[in-house]
Formats: sequence, structure tokens, C-alpha cells
Amino acid sequence: MKKITLLFLLAFLQNAFCQQNLNFEDWTHNTTPSYDKPNGWWTSLNGIAQYGAPITVVKDSDAQNGSYAVKATSKNWQPPIGQGVFIPGMVAIGVLDLNIQNVRPSAPFPFSAPIDGIGGFYKYTPANGDSCVFYMNLTKWNGTKRDTIAEGTVYDKNTSTSYKQFYLQLKYKQTGILPDSIYFIAAASGGQLGKVGQDGSTLYVDNLVFSTNVKNEKEISEFPVRIYPNPATSKVLFSLPSDVDYFKIEIFDLEGRKFFEKEFNDNNVSINVENFNSGLHVVKITDKFNHYSLQKLSIQN
Repeated sequence: MKKITLLFLLAFLQNAFCQQNLNFEDWTHNTTPSYDKPNGWWTSLNGIAQYGAPITVVKDSDAQNGSYAVKATSKNWQPPIGQGVFIPGMVAIGVLDLNIQNVRPSAPFPFSAPIDGIGGFYKYTPANGDSCVFYMNLTKWNGTKRDTIAEGTVYDKNTSTSYKQFYLQLKYKQTGILPDSIYFIAAASGGQLGKVGQDGSTLYVDNLVFSTNVKNEKEISEFPVRIYPNPATSKVLFSLPSDVDYFKIEIFDLEGRKFFEKEFNDNNVSINVENFNSGLHVVKITDKFNHYSLQKLSIQN
């Protein structure tokens, strides 16, 4: 198991995500075609190897810390029939459309935690002026289409033979709204400034962490809520205005997974948290008018 040692802000470290194989330590071998794939949320374009395309994403022992990193290499491919195609080396959180003439996300990954961005370590060897890219967006389905809640991009065209840090800061287009999905991509060919990706560009990525900085109550509440004690060990009390006769409590871990949901017909209630995992959680409280409040809740069991 790796020990993440990012030298970011202390708040960043304290609230870091650490699961879902963001350190690329866990891999599974695919037999037909033969390649290793990172476990957890990750997908790549290795699936098109079934048509004879080259493998573009591999596990590599040249890690920043721990046993493995992911290595993505962009490659040209000449199919038996038709014109040659370019396959960017990339890993993604979300489902990639395997139309290699126009690689794009076809489905995001379910995710509903408020985050500020993502950081990690990488090193890069571009070919012929290529650039690597890290891209993330958070979206929410509005009933007819996906609205972009936040997005951010980091490019780099410089060669780095040793690992260095990056941080992608999300820019929120809509505030006070929790996303329901995430899409993230790390690619050896970013096509910055309209340039075409190049064969041989190679990107190593390791030890990714999400950052979260849940704002205070007044900044993100549509109505006043008191949660106490906080930190809590056994019970948590929720106190809302006296005119509130219904509200729903949802609690998420810092990986965006909802593990508690319950509706109440009172303005003062308590819940038992003795069986909750210790750590920082995000609480969403919604009234009957769909006004809501986002709060931090620390459990110390």
C-alpha cells in the first residue's frame, strides 16, 4: 500500500480522497486480448486491442511512490483495411467512446461529492511538440440533458524526466448544486492549441488525490441548520427553523457514495452514528421546497 506524500496545502491533505485505486496499485490481467487494466474507476482505450490495435496503457514499476504507476503512450495504428488512425494514450474515470477517430466520453461515472479539484504526480515525454492534458468535469442530469456544474483543464508541453506535481482547479459554473457524475481524463496527447497528437508521446501518472473544501454553513445554506455535536461519536442532533415540518437527510463519504438517507416530519431530530465510519462526511439536508444545505460532519468512533 502506498503512502501519499503530496506537498499541497494542509487542508488539501486532510480532506483527500484515498480510495478507488487513485494510486494505481491494483491491476487485473485481461486475457483476450492480453493486457493489464487498472482496477477501480478506471477505463482506457485498450479495449480496441481486440481489433488488432496496439496497447496504449500499461502498469509500470517506475512509480513515484509504491509499486506501480500508469504509463500511457500515444500510438499510430494501421488497420488491415482503411486509413491509419491515431490512438491517444489515456486513462479515464468514466466510459470512453471507442470511436478512435473521435475519442470522447460516452458516459460519466456516478459521483456526488463536492470537490475543488484533483492533484497528483506525473512525468511526460512529448513527441514533436505534443502536449499532455488533465481534464475533469462534474455534471448533473436535469431531466433532459446533462448540465456542467464545474470543469477544469491542465496542459503541459514540457519534457519532465522525473515526477512533478500538478493540480487541476475546478471552475464552478453553478454553485450550491451537488453533481451526480464525474468525468476525468489523463492523456499523453492533449492537442493543445489545435496541434495533432503525436506517436510516441508518453505520460506517467501516479498518486492522484481529490481535494475537497466544503464551505461553511452561511455560504451554502438556503436555510439555517444546526448540527451538533460536531465532531460526533454516538448521536448527532439536527435543529431546523420551527416552520420546517419536513426534511430529508443524506450523508455521503468523501468518495461521493451515499450511505445514509432518511426523511423526517419534525424540525428537531437525532440520528445514531455509532456504526458510521470515522472521518469527514458531507451532509445534504433538503426541505419540501427542495431548498437544501450542505454541511461537514466529522465522526470520531
